[in-house]
Amino acid sequence: MANIKTRNNISKLNQPEAKIPLYKIARNQICQLIKEQNLSPGDKLPSIRTLSNKLGIARATMAKAVYQLSNDGILDSKIGQGIYVSSFPEEHRNGKLSIVYCCVAAHGLGEHPTYYVEHNAFWSEVLFGIREVFAKYNNEIKLRFSFLSDFIREKEIVPRDRNWREVAFIVLGDCPPDELQKLLRLDTTILAVHSFVKSQKVSSVCVDCKEGGKLLADHLIGLGHKKIAYCGTLTDRNRMNYSKYVGFAETMRKYGLKIKDEWKIDCMFGFEEGYKVMKKLIDSSDKPTAVIFHNDETAIGAMRACFDGGLSVPKDISIASFDNAKVSHYVHPSLTTIAVKMREQGRLAAMNLLNTHESGEQVKVILKPELIVRESTGAVPV
Repeated sequence: MANIKTRNNISKLNQPEAKIPLYKIARNQICQLIKEQNLSPGDKLPSIRTLSNKLGIARATMAKAVYQLSNDGILDSKIGQGIYVSSFPEEHRNGKLSIVYCCVAAHGLGEHPTYYVEHNAFWSEVLFGIREVFAKYNNEIKLRFSFLSDFIREKEIVPRDRNWREVAFIVLGDCPPDELQKLLRLDTTILAVHSFVKSQKVSSVCVDCKEGGKLLADHLIGLGHKKIAYCGTLTDRNRMNYSKYVGFAETMRKYGLKIKDEWKIDCMFGFEEGYKVMKKLIDSSDKPTAVIFHNDETAIGAMRACFDGGLSVPKDISIASFDNAKVSHYVHPSLTTIAVKMREQGRLAAMNLLNTHESGEQVKVILKPELIVRESTGAVPV
């Protein structure tokens, strides 16, 4: 039997739904079918026989459900003609949006989610764009913060007995498929930011990071660099960040340039991580002439390592990265980077979430990256 979604029945995301009479299950499934197929008043439904076979419910039970929905004015059953939608079922309309949860997809950060989002160079800019849109609603829509894994696992995070059609979710970052499936059980509006999401039930806003990797590689190769290292995510554990490396590697292959194994470093984010991996590259027997980092903070840490190691940027080594965070303009030398339009992603996320919640239409937006050339990249050392 198909999994049934009912409103205000979820006490735990991991708990099976309570048993309800079969005719009510059939009723809910018909309503869900109307929603999923975007049927409008006047549209024809399959016959009772077809519905019975499709949904795996006895024909007599299905007939009782159709009769009940006809009495409620949702269906119009015409003898000899078929079953038609009369009005969209109220329980499958989204209510007025009252709460939006910003759920961080990252794990094991050891910080409060609000603190993490507001103090992270990337997500704080995205949040600025989100708040810019919701500010127009004079606190009618509340923003709440949680780590996605905590929201799904902990019963205490939020009361589960509520009208989920008045709640929506903005997922920040790549959402693990199993966690996304659990969130989808709430049957509410979900939008992912800076994430690859294949589900047709989830809207998304992101930047084409693969193209960004290509832009940085083209830029450095155009300056004469052939020995280019990459420090970032080298596996698809984080698909968005991995796509940066994929774009870089494809461009290197296009020009017939090899990437030595010691020039590919799988690393995390942050100043300290950048410092550490750059020291490793400086101490190697065959130093690269340019390095790409997967975010600005990591690149800035690397520039400090160069300074401490007696190297000049970009005279001795060029450094480039992703994000175009505010700090990238003010460090010395200023950082060549890929603008991933964080505030624009936030604004589009909030606007598309509101539109999706109202219309039910899913939207997937992919923005073009922009190369910002500054002082940290220059011609290959002679």
